[in-house]
Amino acid sequence: MGVRIIEKLKNQQGSSLAFVLIIGMIIMIMVASLLAVANSDFTFTQQTVESRQAYIDAKSVIEYGKIEINEREKELSIAYKALVAERNKKEPSTTTIQNLIAEIEALEDEVTTIYGSETNPAGTLSFSDDGTKTIIGKVFVKKTETAVNTTDTSQYMFKVETENLRRKLDYQVDYNYAMTTGGTGSGTGTGSGSTIVPDAQIIISNLNNLKTTLMTSPDMSGWKTTKININNDGSQTPKTRCTIGTPIEKTYLSQNNTQINNDMLTVSENGLNLKIDEFKWPNSPSLTLSAKNICFNAYPSNSDGQSTFNITAVRNATVPSEIRFTQNYLQTNRNNKTNFLKADHVIFEGDLTIANNSKLNIECDTLVVNGKIELNESSEFILNANNVIVEGDIDIKSAGKLSWNCENILIKGNVNPKSSAAVMEFLGINYLQTGAINLASSSQLTVTGSNASSSQMNVGAIKSYESNAYKLNITKLWSFTCEGFSLNNNSSLVLESNVIKINGALTLGPQIINSTIKTQYFDCSGMTTIDDLTGDLLIKRIDYNKPLYVRFGGGYTQTQKASNQKSVNIGETDKNTNKGATLVVFGPGVSKVNVGTAPIIMGNSANGYTKAYLNVIADDIWFDSTSITMVTNRIGFWYQGGAESNDKTRIHIGSSFSFDENDVEKASYIDVKTPSGNQTFPHMLKNGKESAYNPPVFENPPGSSGGSSVVISPGSEKYY
Repeated sequence: MGVRIIEKLKNQQGSSLAFVLIIGMIIMIMVASLLAVANSDFTFTQQTVESRQAYIDAKSVIEYGKIEINEREKELSIAYKALVAERNKKEPSTTTIQNLIAEIEALEDEVTTIYGSETNPAGTLSFSDDGTKTIIGKVFVKKTETAVNTTDTSQYMFKVETENLRRKLDYQVDYNYAMTTGGTGSGTGTGSGSTIVPDAQIIISNLNNLKTTLMTSPDMSGWKTTKININNDGSQTPKTRCTIGTPIEKTYLSQNNTQINNDMLTVSENGLNLKIDEFKWPNSPSLTLSAKNICFNAYPSNSDGQSTFNITAVRNATVPSEIRFTQNYLQTNRNNKTNFLKADHVIFEGDLTIANNSKLNIECDTLVVNGKIELNESSEFILNANNVIVEGDIDIKSAGKLSWNCENILIKGNVNPKSSAAVMEFLGINYLQTGAINLASSSQLTVTGSNASSSQMNVGAIKSYESNAYKLNITKLWSFTCEGFSLNNNSSLVLESNVIKINGALTLGPQIINSTIKTQYFDCSGMTTIDDLTGDLLIKRIDYNKPLYVRFGGGYTQTQKASNQKSVNIGETDKNTNKGATLVVFGPGVSKVNVGTAPIIMGNSANGYTKAYLNVIADDIWFDSTSITMVTNRIGFWYQGGAESNDKTRIHIGSSFSFDENDVEKASYIDVKTPSGNQTFPHMLKNGKESAYNPPVFENPPGSSGGSSVVISPGSEKYY
């Protein structure tokens, strides 16, 4: 019994030892796990603190950079407002304007560096380097792609970009600087709401800056050398070949296409930038070429007959694509064949010439031609774009057609139809500026604005280059300005613009057919000559809710030879509504004291002349001149009240003259009744209340009473 008890105790002692060992192991595992968890928590906490500190470091650099952004924004604001103030002066200084524009451009280009210690950025930030600090950030301004393409608004991205820090964090805030010419309110106090009209000088400046940027050739170190030529393999019908790379990495050969009855060469390399260093082309094959960007250092000048080229630089939402021609472009495919170019930017560094019966179709955001454009007989140039800058003239020969659907067009040379039946179309414009437009026989000029409340056309003289029968249709504009205007035989005019300013002579005739001018403000500073109409000329309100102001500031002459009783009609009326002018001034109409000196001549007593007819419907009619001539039986002057009264008006005579055996005295005649029966001008003046002559005051055009202005508005901000 005792032996059993002893053995049992020995067995229990062995079990206890195992139990103790197991428990010890469990405790050791638990301690190790707890140590691992504790170490993980410590590491995580340490990383969180470091990450937080890295964020604080980067954020402190950005906050410091905002100081420069605020200062830069203020400086730009001051410069823009100074530019506006100078332009609003009666005699603005061109030098001052150029200096202010240069100052704005310098502020746009300036890059400010932020220095500091990499280990302690927040406590060492500075815009200057003392030799112990590192560059840890930069502040700069960038114009958005939208602003570059719209040109009427300078939309800026103010940016702070960090570098050499433990964490990358950048910042951006947008500002809009919209230059305008005011609202639709006139200096006469008869406006109709508010309209923002983009400042023309800002548009021109932006277009010139855009051209300067695009004319800078990109770095082509990584571009693939490409050659297009004829594969002389000894066959009777050799193929066209395109090789890419040096040494050659890829070869394309043309393939027969029965639908177009010739070979077609198709090259598709949308991920590559290609520079075409050799381009030899047979007479018939067609080419379809697409790549990321394409630069033509060579182009076939006389060997693309009967071909069709489809060339595309793949358009990218973030990085603009381009097609560039470094030499003069001469297209000679003829037979009404078309070349198609598609890219964000298309740049011709030289001249652009389209041969007889050839067509060019371009679709892009911006087109730059750093030379002249020449369209030969029956050729055609179709364009859809946002911006166009042409450095030289545009010459259009017989039956050539220029059809551009483009928002902003800057042509620094003249537009010259060189022979008959040339067609010029500028459609959907925001802003159009050219030199002189010289009209040839049977020329057609069509201009349509994109918005009648803001679209502007500003050109040199529109004049008769040769022969006759021009057809002009200019509509949907806010403002139309030219340096002179003349039309003659069998020509017609439709001109619709809220503001019309002719800074030179206006000559209509001899023998222009029915023409209509719709506006609320018409002002011609030079001599107006109306001669031998074969159709009526009507000047009327562009909108019945808007006024109509008309001035022939440089003098007025109207004569007639044909016995067809065609007339000049200013204002209009019907049995229900009077839609006459607010005031009509023959003469300068600018002085409150002195009478103008520009002559007013109505009718010609020489043989061969008949009676000219002038019909004016207006509240006030001024003959503001020291030299007024109305030839008896050679002028029929009929008048009627404007908006205020149908049967009475006010006629103001600036100097005395004789007409129809009556002496017309210098005076202002009030409540003059409309001529009726034998009671014609000047007989009806006797029924008016005579007073001392009161010279007119012809106010500024609508939209200019407040001058130009700049509207600055902050946009969104983001960290990224």
